[in-house]
Amino acid sequence: MSTISSETLCFGTSDHWPILLSCENIFFDTNVFFPHTIWKVFEAVLALVQIFWTEEQKKNSADEWYKQYIRFIAAVKNRVTNWKERDKYEPSLPAYIIEKLKEIRKVRNRYYHSRHKGVFSEETRVLLRTMTRESKVDIAKHKNTQWQNFLSNIQTSYDKSDKAFWTHLSRIYKSRSLPFYKLSEGTKIISTPEGITNELFQYYSEQFKVPAVDCSNEHEDQIDRKYKELVNRLSVLNDSVEKTSTAEITRIIKTLKPKKSAGLDSVSNFIIKKLPPSYIECLAKCFNTWLNECRYPDDWKIAKIITLNKLKSGIPKCEQTRPISLLATHSKLFEKVLLLRIRQWAETNRLVPPEQSGFRPKCLLPTRVLSIYQEVKSNMAANIPTLALYVDYQKAYDRVWHAALLCKLEKMGMPFNLLKMTNSWLEERKAYVEYGEKTSKIFNINIGLPQGSSLSPYLFIVFHSDLTNYLGAHSCHLFADDLCVLIKPPIMKKLGSMIDYLEKEGTRVCNQVFMYSKKWKQPLNVSKTVIQLFHTQVKRPIVNVTIDGNKIELVKEFKYLGFTWTDKLSLKPTVDKIIGNIQRSLGKLKWIKSGRRMSCKALRQCFFAYTFPHFAWLFPLFPLLPVSQQHVLEQKFRVGLRLVHRCPFVSAHNLLKVTSEQPLQFYVKKYIQRRLKTMFITDLGSSAFYEDIFGWDNFCKRKNDHLGHFFRTRRVRQLKDRHESFLLTWLAFVDAN
Repeated sequence: MSTISSETLCFGTSDHWPILLSCENIFFDTNVFFPHTIWKVFEAVLALVQIFWTEEQKKNSADEWYKQYIRFIAAVKNRVTNWKERDKYEPSLPAYIIEKLKEIRKVRNRYYHSRHKGVFSEETRVLLRTMTRESKVDIAKHKNTQWQNFLSNIQTSYDKSDKAFWTHLSRIYKSRSLPFYKLSEGTKIISTPEGITNELFQYYSEQFKVPAVDCSNEHEDQIDRKYKELVNRLSVLNDSVEKTSTAEITRIIKTLKPKKSAGLDSVSNFIIKKLPPSYIECLAKCFNTWLNECRYPDDWKIAKIITLNKLKSGIPKCEQTRPISLLATHSKLFEKVLLLRIRQWAETNRLVPPEQSGFRPKCLLPTRVLSIYQEVKSNMAANIPTLALYVDYQKAYDRVWHAALLCKLEKMGMPFNLLKMTNSWLEERKAYVEYGEKTSKIFNINIGLPQGSSLSPYLFIVFHSDLTNYLGAHSCHLFADDLCVLIKPPIMKKLGSMIDYLEKEGTRVCNQVFMYSKKWKQPLNVSKTVIQLFHTQVKRPIVNVTIDGNKIELVKEFKYLGFTWTDKLSLKPTVDKIIGNIQRSLGKLKWIKSGRRMSCKALRQCFFAYTFPHFAWLFPLFPLLPVSQQHVLEQKFRVGLRLVHRCPFVSAHNLLKVTSEQPLQFYVKKYIQRRLKTMFITDLGSSAFYEDIFGWDNFCKRKNDHLGHFFRTRRVRQLKDRHESFLLTWLAFVDAN
């Protein structure tokens, strides 16, 4: 649109005169180009020139060869890609229906105008009613035809074992974040792409500025001095990191998901998986050169930030957007090589506490859930209240202090070659914001761990591995940056005495965590940090706990690690939410079933890919659920089987025989047997869930121990009589099924 002119029309009875906008040239971009890459040709071209690139590596340095290689890979991919023109906006209705709707509008306007003048036409009214009914029928038929065609495409792609099968299904099952075209900043609304890009640039450049060091604070001043000394020592260090091999890189490439979305270097995971072996050998030589120099390439230190909308409605603010950092794809391979070496050092020296189950191999989230449930349930058996503290960090990974991280890693005994490599990985990081077709200026990142890097989460948990030392003898449960502290009072006769202990000890632990976060510049989100009291009393006891002088909110329910924890330790809210998710997923499966061409095998794959994971989420706690809740889950599972096999009227007694399917208990039993089989090579073997059963061997009165009065108290007797080990419940469930 160009050469716009405006004119005020001075007529009409309203106080606001109309403004007429006129334009000489109006055009609309109705077409768009979609890429179609011929991957067989891509592989053939790479295979033909692999000897050339092997010889080129002998002539050039690792950095020069890598730059030319990346340009070549991206150019080949673009050369074998055909761009097909398609309609950018597909009309929701065909042309003949749109024409019919226009005719209906003309008839309706004529009818209402004549009726307004006092002329009533029965013939026009009947015509309008008939045309409206016919148009509704045509629209319904068109939508049904479109839906059946879509289902036919799903079935066709399934028959061909095409990956498009999952692409089609993702349009039904996977939700997408809403795009945003405006940004709220204080009292003003920014709507131009340039303004939004500049506002995001200002926000994120401020977020990643160098943290201010308080020279009057002895600890901060000491960290600053140690960091400068450490950097000077590392700069003159002549050491190398353990070299990698072609076999190791090949194993890492096999673990990559075959995504076709390109990184900052215009290379995707899918392209890397297509590389011939000789290219991987060349990459191994480049990686070994950089490992030998303990240097992270500068080309990998820049990130492109795109933002997603966190809100489901409304205009977001800058802090309500989620930044996604796009890094070079090859850098992720190199970081995985580094991760293996750093993880070997940390796990060999047992630096990460066993209470941490996040981002560690063979450590699972259900272990934390089972441990919390076992510990709290054991306390409630003796009417002993338990105080849970849920700590929320403020932008955990983005606020890591680089100087403190390196100094703490040195204190932990990290080898200097890995320390120099980590310092090179962190320093001189840059980023820019991209919104639509607009790009911001480049800004420096002087704080935080790079997003999208596999190395960042593990370094974070190593950095805060000493947090458990500040919690005293109380048990804690960690999953990445999610912290839960369980405070149990000593057994006393009166409830009031135990509540007083929880208040004092809870305040002390909260202040310890706050001092730790302040010491290492890892700020807490105090407003989102809450406490919860697990109890068996009819009337909920009131607990007052403060952190840095601020009272912490006491909640009845709290969602932690994907489960809703209530103060009575009821699993009903969690089960109800899972059933709601199952019901919505079954509703979508019912839509798919409406296509007569959809086979039972395709429906079964949809069911086990998108609905069954909701059932599997409750497998660790399924044997612990009340029988009524188990029956509800079994009934929903049977509903899914009836939809898959198109047998809605088969009874529950005959359903499994007719469909040749296994019951839900079979899959639960299979899960439990697998967890029990791998118990001692995972974190389950060292958790409170496993150790609880053996802790009762010594919980008895011994001769001449002078503890007779203790074992005669009512709470201790209740604890011994009512205690239940969930590991035995698991074993009983396996035996019963």
